[in-house]
This record gives sequence, structure tokens and C-alpha cells, in this order.
Amino acid sequence: TFCALAGKPAPAGIDGVSIAPSLTGEGIQREREYIIHEAGGSSSIIRGKHKLVLSKASPKKKKKAGSPAGVALYDLVADHAEKKNIAANRPQLVNELKALLIGERVLEPKGFANTYHRWTGKNGSVTSKASNWSDYVYANAGVTYTTDDGAPQLSWNASMTNPSKTPSTAKVDKDLELLSLHIKGRSAQATQTLAVGRNASLNGRNEIRLDAHARLEMRGATVSSQRWVDVMPQATLSGSGTVDTSLFNNGSVLAGGLAVSGDYTEESDARLTTALTDGLSVKGDASLSGTLAVSVKKGQPLKPGQQFTVLKADSIQGTFNNANNELALSGTRFKIGYSNTEVTLTVL
Repeated sequence: TFCALAGKPAPAGIDGVSIAPSLTGEGIQREREYIIHEAGGSSSIIRGKHKLVLSKASPKKKKKAGSPAGVALYDLVADHAEKKNIAANRPQLVNELKALLIGERVLEPKGFANTYHRWTGKNGSVTSKASNWSDYVYANAGVTYTTDDGAPQLSWNASMTNPSKTPSTAKVDKDLELLSLHIKGRSAQATQTLAVGRNASLNGRNEIRLDAHARLEMRGATVSSQRWVDVMPQATLSGSGTVDTSLFNNGSVLAGGLAVSGDYTEESDARLTTALTDGLSVKGDASLSGTLAVSVKKGQPLKPGQQFTVLKADSIQGTFNNANNELALSGTRFKIGYSNTEVTLTVL
């Protein structure tokens, strides 16, 4: 919040959500659907009306028959005092909330610390190789507190910046799990690309941020986060596969068979380019305000009146800012149509 109010980007990988849009009335307020609390070896998560507590089992307390030890679930609407543990009655909800809570890394071993690593690999290098990343040393006044080397792991805050004057590409050759990943190019002529293929996945638990002149190329891949993927101005996400989280687009998204399991949100300067016959599918809500473009396969016949669905979502709010709700490609004009769940293009 303070970074946003000061006009500076927040460091990548931190948890929490800026409430600056709610304070200023400008921008889009991102939601955080649950609250986490940790104290004295115990932890809790509140989502909606339910609260799950994980605690060290106490020999003095008798657990309800059928309830797992050290686990309590409360309905905060019906039970303000949190006296009725309903964990035994809602095992599926317990597992769902527990997964979110553990995903927040509340069960780390003593002495655990997040570490920070820079990409040092050359063009075409793979992300699984330890020598392509910098090591981490935290020392002060002659005392070394934390060191970390080796291959990437979930505790890493990783940054990938192109230091050269020519385009550079890194390849995800094995499943890559990080706490956060921040990708940035040097210029429009010196982009930094991360390519993820079908045989590997990318997980940035807290955040995946594509900054200026960064490209994330998905080739039938899965990219996931417990929070979101951020496409910043002058950055591009392209390809096919699944974005298994919410996707915020303030740059450019090129969708050719791309599915988003969370929400899709556009800023007014964003651009969405979809394939004509296999565009963007959003399981959550789609909030539109940018520009729509389309790509067509070479030689594909187009006749006046033909209609194509280029975006599907559980619900759609807003519209693209294309003039007259139209777009053109190679002399062919299309009319943009909207329903509550679909965006269509009709050949004029």
C-alpha cells in the first residue's frame, strides 16, 4: 500500500494486497479472499464465514469424536464464541482451507528464511541448472546468518533480467517452483523471454510478475500461483495452456488456446489478442477495458456473417475500448459482440 501511494512498485514476492485503490478511488482494487494469522505455534485462516485453526494438540483438551487432532473449524456466523468445532462434519472444507493455509508457508522449519537469487544463465540456458543462478549470502558485521545455493526451490525470490543488448531466452526444462519470479528485459531490442513447454510447469507461489520488455511463452504449459500473474506495461504473455490463478493484464496477452482458472482483469491500456477459433477461456470473472485484436490462420476462409467466440468466462463486466466496437485485420472487418458470458466476433 505504501509503495503504491509513493508511486513505486512493490518488491516482488511479498504477501498481502495493496489497498491504495480503495483509499484513492483510482485503479482496480485486488481482492484477497482470506486472512491468515500465526501465533505461538498455531495458525488460522478465515475465509467467508469459516475459520480454520491448526494448533499443537493439547493433552488437556478432549477433541470432538471424529475431529482430527489439532484442527478446529468454526462457523463464525452461527458460532461467534468459536465453541462448536465442526471439523468432523466438513472434511472437504477442512482440507481446502488447510491447503491454502499451508500454501502460505506457515509450517516452515526453525531458521527458515526466504532467499534472493538472480538469473545468470546465457541465452538458451535451462532453469534447473544451479550454475545459472546466483547464490545467496546474508551476512552482517562478520557474522553469516544465511546461505543458500544449488538449484531453484520454493523459498526463492527469483529475478530474471537480461543484461545484454540482444534478446535472451531461458527455458524451463523441469518443473520450476519459486516463491516469486520477476522477469524484466533491458529494452525493446533486448527482451528477456522465459519459455515453458508441455513437459514442465512454472509455479510462483506469491507472484509471477512480467515487467517491461519481458515475455512469458507458454507452449501447452501450466503456469500457477496462489495469488496472480501480473503482466505489466510493455510485457507480453503468449501461447497456449493453463494459467492456474488470476491474470492481471496491463500489457499484452496473446491467447491461442489459453485457459485462466481464476479471474482475468484488464487495465485500459492493455491489449488482448486472441486466435479466431481458439481464444481465451476464463473460469472466473473477466473485467474488460483494454483493446481487442485477433489473429487468423493463413488461408482461413472468412465470409460475411460468420461468427466466432473468442472469449468465454463465468461472467463478463465492461467492454473493450475498440472504436465503434470493431476491429480489422488484413482488410477484413469484425464486429465485437457481448453477452454475459461470451465475446464474439462477426465478419462484416
